[in-house]
Amino acid sequence: MPTVTDTNKIEYGLSQAFFAPLTKTVGTDGSVTYNYETPVSLVGIQSLTAEPQGESNTFYADDIAYFTTTTNNGYTGELTFIRMTDQIRTLLFKDEVDETTGLLVERADLLPNEGALLFQCRGDAKNQRHVMYDVTFSRGSEERNTKGESIEPTTATISYTAIPIEHNGKQITKAKAPQGAASYDTFFGAVKLPATPAA
Repeated sequence: MPTVTDTNKIEYGLSQAFFAPLTKTVGTDGSVTYNYETPVSLVGIQSLTAEPQGESNTFYADDIAYFTTTTNNGYTGELTFIRMTDQIRTLLFKDEVDETTGLLVERADLLPNEGALLFQCRGDAKNQRHVMYDVTFSRGSEERNTKGESIEPTTATISYTAIPIEHNGKQITKAKAPQGAASYDTFFGAVKLPATPAA
């Protein structure tokens, strides 16, 4: 088993957010193939939260806690951006530009895009690049405030759900590459999945 070499004492910062739309194809045998488009940069990210989803169940026998199971159902959380850009509206939520009027139209009859979310955090020793493999978004909340004596930018917050995908017979939800890893330099060029084991 490879040695994990995360030497960071602290991790901080958030930058270089990307989104790669995902298409799922179901085979005749029920297997699912995941095809990711090239990641697209999302500018203006301020914060990201990730709350684990799942539960633990304990079974009792012989007057003791005999066996405990824990499920991993992925994560829910929020992304906060400095503003809801037109790029976010079209890439994540499939808003459309009307060529005749120039209107950017929100479609109520379309589901948001599904895809991988990629981002970078800094560390005191090495930066870390992260990916969540199957993320869907809920419509974001926005603020609109009048200008006072000083200009205070408002923010936009988007809720998301990240669920596992099946890859090489395993359920995987997310991954990260520390600075120096083989996939680090090209991490944002394409969604990286674990290598297929040799036969």
